[in-house]
Formats: sequence, C-alpha cells, structure tokens
Amino acid sequence: MVPIIKNRLVVLGVIAVLASVISAAIAHEGASGIVKMRMDKFKQSQQQLKSLIAHTKAEKYDEVARLAGYLAEWGAQIPAHFPKGSTQKPTEARPEIWLDFENFTAKAEAFRLAAIRIEEAARLNDKGAVSQAIQDTAASCKSCHAMFRAK
Repeated sequence: MVPIIKNRLVVLGVIAVLASVISAAIAHEGASGIVKMRMDKFKQSQQQLKSLIAHTKAEKYDEVARLAGYLAEWGAQIPAHFPKGSTQKPTEARPEIWLDFENFTAKAEAFRLAAIRIEEAARLNDKGAVSQAIQDTAASCKSCHAMFRAK
C-alpha cells in the first residue's frame, strides 16, 4: 500500500475512534445517580464484549472466560439498575421497561445465561462454542434494545 494512503487510513481510524468516544461522552453528559451508573456499566459491557471477541480470535481463552464472567455478573445486576422512576434524561430507557418489567428481567437473564455459555466454552477452549455463545449474547443485547431502548 502506498504510504500516503496508509497514513490517511490510520488518521481516519483515529478520527473514527475519537468520534465514538466523544459521542459516548456526550450521550452520558448530564447523567447522574443510577442513570449514569447504568449507562457507564452498559458502555463497559460493550467494551468488554469487543475485547472478548478479539481475545477469542487470538485464542486467549483465559481472558475470554474472565471477561465473560464480568458480563454474566452485569447481566444479573441489570434489573436492579432500573428502579421505578429512574427516567431522568439523558436516559435511553423506554417506559416499556417498567410497564413490562418481567419481560425486561427475562431479557437480562438471557444475556446472563449467554455470557455464562461463553465462559463455559472458553474454559473448554472450544472456539466454535465460544463464537456461537458470543453471537447469542449479542443477539440478546439487540433483542432487549429493540424493545426497551430509545434511540
């Protein structure tokens, strides 16, 4: 690759990362209390999932299992981070969470169980099972967001 093009690609990559960080910071601006706490935890879990994918590709299964354990712990904690009345802006939580809290809790449990499957597969060094469990975990996020997250 021509050095100029390569350098431009590096610059564009850095700009994309910075834009992502800045937009996350702006999204959390003004958040406080439990709303900020849960927004930060969701951002952290998103970063952990990305790291987990990279470690899977590198076949670093001890690290995959460790990160999956954190995700499973967060899955168990999610419902407690949504007490009634925690709708202060800039929350992205839709009112449907509290209208159908049982379903919301079930989706958090699906996330937790999928993360546990990642951890178990990683302990067996089973890349195929880890990859499938990662897909299941990501699908559980998407399913919950479609119903309960405003964007």
